[in-house]
Amino acid sequence: MSFTQFDEARRRTDLVIVPTGSVEVYGPHLPLGSDFLVAKAIAGRVARQTDSLVAPTLEVGEASNLLGASGTFTISRQVLENFLDEILAQLVDYGFRRFLFITGHAGNVDTVAYLSRKIERLHPVRCAQVDWWRFIQHIDDGIFDTSGYHCHGHAAEAGTSVVSYLYPPLADLSDLPHYELAKKAEDFPEIIQYQLFVDKTDKGMTGDARAASPEKGRLLVERAVDRIVDFINTDFNNDER
Repeated sequence: MSFTQFDEARRRTDLVIVPTGSVEVYGPHLPLGSDFLVAKAIAGRVARQTDSLVAPTLEVGEASNLLGASGTFTISRQVLENFLDEILAQLVDYGFRRFLFITGHAGNVDTVAYLSRKIERLHPVRCAQVDWWRFIQHIDDGIFDTSGYHCHGHAAEAGTSVVSYLYPPLADLSDLPHYELAKKAEDFPEIIQYQLFVDKTDKGMTGDARAASPEKGRLLVERAVDRIVDFINTDFNNDER
């Protein structure tokens, strides 16, 4: 939109959708930017149904646990925080008072949460976050053939279905992969430990994508967007601030 269209829109709404994602390995069958592509697409669908605006998409995120996997890019948490902090400050100056993050990458979730709390302390605004790949696990009843990590693993049935529906030309469904994580005993399972993604799998994915389909992706995306829109229309207002 032009700047005059932008000015007209921001007089009409104080809600902005902020998509963030990642550029990282996402199996041999899906594009490296799947996380940000999905976040951007969902943000657009939500914005159209709520007459809100979509902020510039942050395409690269904190993906240090995927380092070593070909095609992966990462930025430090400090860079991620500074970028979002400055964008949010400018959006506040433009008059926006409600910020809904569509977070397509787990590595960005904590930073978004920290900045949301910070900006709510400093300004009369409200923030909320949709941690996309975790969010859909709560609303997928009756859609998929698999469950657990087989369904919601990295580029598995759920992820492949969503990407193939939103971006058909970018998904190769000719030979869908699967990868079983090796089971290993842990003497101290209650202690958090850290393992690089490349040490878990050499396929750039985990779980089972073989049952994925664009139709399943459509059902999930429509259900998810309806749920997010319902949240905006019923609970996400700025009346108390």
